[in-house]
Amino acid sequence: MTNPCVAVSSEGVPERPRGWRVLIAVSPPLLGDVLARELARDDLQIVLLSVGGDTRDDDFDLVVTNHRPPSVTTRALLRLPRDGAGAAASLVTSLGTERFDVDEAADLVAIVHGVCGGPRPGNA
Repeated sequence: MTNPCVAVSSEGVPERPRGWRVLIAVSPPLLGDVLARELARDDLQIVLLSVGGDTRDDDFDLVVTNHRPPSVTTRALLRLPRDGAGAAASLVTSLGTERFDVDEAADLVAIVHGVCGGPRPGNA
């Protein structure tokens, strides 16, 4: 797997005292449940959304999806493969797009932790 510790610019993005806000909008719903459970930690605020669903929140630091992204503002977008294991995920930020090989759910968790453990990115 490509190194998930992504260096992105935090220039012009205000810090949030409550930590990173992560929206998970994936199908099947079980994948979303697994990712939300695996990503649960004090500095991440996880919002789980069914694909095609709506959220009252509209500003996130990271959106994780394997379908058309919801209409929200995000600083980084992690597009997951629809085909499952062995496919590539893409991380889109204001600095461009980086691809990652994904073989299992642990790879996705590592990518999110790498992104959210680093500097806060600019808007995607």
